[in-house]
Amino acid sequence: KMSKNYSKQKLLDAVNSQYDSKTAAEMFHVPASTIRRHRREPSLKSHVGRPSYLSNDEEAYFVSLLQLLPEYGFHVSREIALQLATEYCESLGLSYRPGVKWLRLFMTRHTNDIKWLREEKMERERAEGFTEHVRVGWFSTLKEVMIKYNLFDKPHQIFNIDETGFSDKTRGDWVIVSSSRRRVFESSGTSGKNYYTVLIAINAGGFVLAPFVLYSGKYLLDTWCRGGPKGTIYGVTDKGWMNLNAFEYWLEEIFIPSTSHINRPLLLIMDGYTSHISLKIIDLLKKNSIICLILPPHTTHALQPLDLVLFNTVKNEWIKIVKNYFKDGNKILRKSDFPRLLKRLIVEKSAFSPSRVVASFARSGIWPYDEHSMKDKVIRKSNSSSITISSYEHTIPSNFLISHSQSISSTYSSFSASELSNSSRNQQSPTHLQTLLVSPNDDRSIVSSNESISLTLPVSIQPTTFDDDIPLPLDSTSYMDLQPCPIDVTCQSSLPPGTCLIDKEETNKNCPSPMDISFCNHDSSTPFVAVRNVINNFLSKHDINLSMSNSPSNRSRGSRLKNTVGLNITDDEYVALKLKEKEEKEKKKRSRKPRLLKDKDEMSSTNTTTTKKDTKNRVKRNMKNKENQISYDSSIAAGIELLQNAIDFTETTFDRYVSIEEL
Repeated sequence: KMSKNYSKQKLLDAVNSQYDSKTAAEMFHVPASTIRRHRREPSLKSHVGRPSYLSNDEEAYFVSLLQLLPEYGFHVSREIALQLATEYCESLGLSYRPGVKWLRLFMTRHTNDIKWLREEKMERERAEGFTEHVRVGWFSTLKEVMIKYNLFDKPHQIFNIDETGFSDKTRGDWVIVSSSRRRVFESSGTSGKNYYTVLIAINAGGFVLAPFVLYSGKYLLDTWCRGGPKGTIYGVTDKGWMNLNAFEYWLEEIFIPSTSHINRPLLLIMDGYTSHISLKIIDLLKKNSIICLILPPHTTHALQPLDLVLFNTVKNEWIKIVKNYFKDGNKILRKSDFPRLLKRLIVEKSAFSPSRVVASFARSGIWPYDEHSMKDKVIRKSNSSSITISSYEHTIPSNFLISHSQSISSTYSSFSASELSNSSRNQQSPTHLQTLLVSPNDDRSIVSSNESISLTLPVSIQPTTFDDDIPLPLDSTSYMDLQPCPIDVTCQSSLPPGTCLIDKEETNKNCPSPMDISFCNHDSSTPFVAVRNVINNFLSKHDINLSMSNSPSNRSRGSRLKNTVGLNITDDEYVALKLKEKEEKEKKKRSRKPRLLKDKDEMSSTNTTTTKKDTKNRVKRNMKNKENQISYDSSIAAGIELLQNAIDFTETTFDRYVSIEEL
């Protein structure tokens, strides 16, 4: 889309030019439809709409600010953009307060420079794990392997494997409802927690191996294996996840036989999940001439071909299939129906088409090899410490321009004056800006190019001339392409505006030491100073928020291999290291055994002592019980004897009474 940020003079030149509308649009940066409309109707007024509140130069400075902040990890949302615009207008002395409409029109005027992008969700471990150092290290490791085994022109020998889960989760459709209704829910579908694991293997030539499906359970039923894609292998694990035994089986019984006809060696790229690594697996890989590269941890979203392209499109197709499955009256995704749905995905929908497979490897930079790919996946941390600020010092964007005097006197650029002069003639019309220099011998100089780099250039520098009083020679360059350098700007309040701290003759001298630069007192209402004020206010607020929200992440993840830039597990050094680790573990186990035996002996002796004590106590208790029993028995015998005596006495008395009655 052509930007509407063009002047009235450019419009007139484009309309009056002898070129056709398309060529004139490219030369003068005016929309071709506008040129044709004005040529058809010469009576149209040559204006470009209502004038904006900010001039072109003021808007250009603000665009540079919005381009700079993302380079240092600051995400500029709509609210932040409006806040920055408001502070920018206040610094310029304007009473206008920008709103949403102004921001929308501002973005439309500068579509060639800035645009809106929606943020994508990403785990903190992934955001912090994939850095520029990791990216460069991975491609360096990959390049060494591909050079060593001559794989740059052998795409059919480069493979990538990974597991993915196919769940019963669905996605709601857009439906038409009454204007008074606030919510609408799906009439069918489940919780989305039920899923089945599928292992997929692809190569850079566009081929896909038969999938390996894993169910959760103890026994594999025959009904779970019917109707799937041809050659599909099925298995079960306790939780339905990939484990070491299942992966060893897949590698030995599926992958190696399926690739036996392909020339060796093969390059196998996979993540570092521990179920993928064992000495048996390494031995199988080495015996079958397979080089295995392990991706750095938390980088599969940026480096693994399957995650970059293929799985995204496959999951979208799968959601549609599952939604239609539930519309047919099914309430749950049954295991007996999963093979049939998987066949519909792979065969009927062509989800794993050769073009998608090849695009996955091309996007990741693996084949064709591209060491500059995936730079857009590196997330830069928002850290204001990379920009130096002090009480009297203000930082400017690194894509801001320096004065003509510095470009002439500097001898530290990699370009010659003639090269700069030639390149400047091919550029567009210049922009005007006022800047000043500080002498290298002045005490007020701030920065030296020998210091560490604090800012880099996010965009290229455009040609510029300046409103200095110094007449510019026609054959000299009016700008220079800045190299990355430390920028730390100080405004001296004691200096009047327009004061230059060095003689004009000194600007043409070649100094033996690097030149120190300072941008001095500008009017408080200039775009330059306004942008500096906005940056300082923004960074100070960010530092306060950052100090209040710093909290370490305690999330636990699956166990993975410890590597930073990729690892070749089939390398002899790695195998020797694993064997050494295994021997050390066995030594530790053997060293623990005597101690364990001693502990057992101590426990047995303790148990024996405890048993003896218990036996003595038991004997004592038995003796007391016997004594109690004896005393109890004697008392009973005495009572029986007394009772018998009473009975005898009663009988004697009764006999006497009877005899008396007879008499």
